[in-house]
Amino acid sequence: MDALSRLLSLARTEIRLDVRCLLAAPFVLVNDSRQPGEAEFHLLLSGACQLQTADGAVLSLERGDFVLLSHGGRHTLSRQAG
Repeated sequence: MDALSRLLSLARTEIRLDVRCLLAAPFVLVNDSRQPGEAEFHLLLSGACQLQTADGAVLSLERGDFVLLSHGGRHTLSRQAG
């Protein structure tokens, strides 16, 4: 077992699927900050969108991309029409 696998096995984690969204462009989905100790993730099963963090960083996401916001900060998912 590698070090990361060992660390994860020792961590007390709880994973909960909160929402599965089926969105069509155009959309803007604002995600507020999570409580301390909570993280948030997104997995794109199809399509594409952009994720913008509270500090203005922008990530382009496509089908199959997984993003983990380890501190659960406020962020926006969006897609323009077209």
